[in-house]
Parts: sequence; structure tokens; C-alpha cells
Amino acid sequence: SVFAEEVSLLSPQLIEATIDIYNQMCQTMLPTPAKSHYTFNLRDLSKVVQGMLQITPQRCGTGDDLVRLWCHEMSRVFRDRLIDDEDRTRFSDMVQKGMKDHLERDWAGSDYDELIYGAFLAADPDARLYEPITLEEVQGKFDEYLVDYNVSSTKPMNLVFFK
Repeated sequence: SVFAEEVSLLSPQLIEATIDIYNQMCQTMLPTPAKSHYTFNLRDLSKVVQGMLQITPQRCGTGDDLVRLWCHEMSRVFRDRLIDDEDRTRFSDMVQKGMKDHLERDWAGSDYDELIYGAFLAADPDARLYEPITLEEVQGKFDEYLVDYNVSSTKPMNLVFFK
């Protein structure tokens, strides 16, 4: 199966937006004693692309689907490492500007802040597809996996999953 033309045509702009945001992160989110892990390198760019390559044409039919996936991957690679709301807000502003400048989309942060993609909902590993999922689906699946583990283990875990 092949991606729709609308999706394929977005690839160059997504790469430009990714590089632009990466460069901004390197210039503005510098390491400090409290933020010593704020070191970004080319592996981060590759992680974004690698995550996006997990999607299949059946789960990504429109350009907006691809942009949502890109927002998710950018957030997982960059935003999840940021330690305070000020930095997360600056990152969200960078993504919003990148979408406007490179992708001709004017989305509010709330349109993509809560996006989650994963490939762990199906019980059969061969049937697992990287797809958008909700927090409720994730919570339910994690609870199910925990119960399965605790039933089969001699040392059960008591875990609390939080957002």
C-alpha cells in the first residue's frame, strides 16, 4: 500500500520544520547545572524520523494525520525532556511557529499537546500497528498488562500509572 499524495508531498516540509525546531532547541535550550540533560544532537532528528516511519498508510490517510504524528514524535523526543512549564511552553511555541511557517497550519497547542501514538494495544504482536491512541486506552492496556504480570509472577508489582 502507498501513502496518499497529500501525505507524501508533506515530507520535505516536515523535515525542514524538524531541522528548524532542532536548531532553535540547540540555540535556546542550553544546558545549565539544573538542566544538564538539555543536550540535543543529530540522533534526536533521527528519532523523530524513525518514529514517523512506524506509521502505515492505512493509519495515515491525510496530511493532517501526518502532521499530528509529527507533533507526537517531536513532543516525545524533545518536549518530554524539558523540566519546567516555561521550557515546555517555549517548545510548543516553536512547534506552532514551525507548523505555520513550514506546513501552512495554524493549530492551537491544545490540538496536539495530548497526542499519543503507540503499537501495543493489540494482543497479537504481529497485529500491532502504530496508531493514535487515547490516554484511556493506554491506561486500560497498562492495567491489563499489570494484572497479567501479577497473576503469573511470584513477586507481584503494585504500580501507579500517571500522566
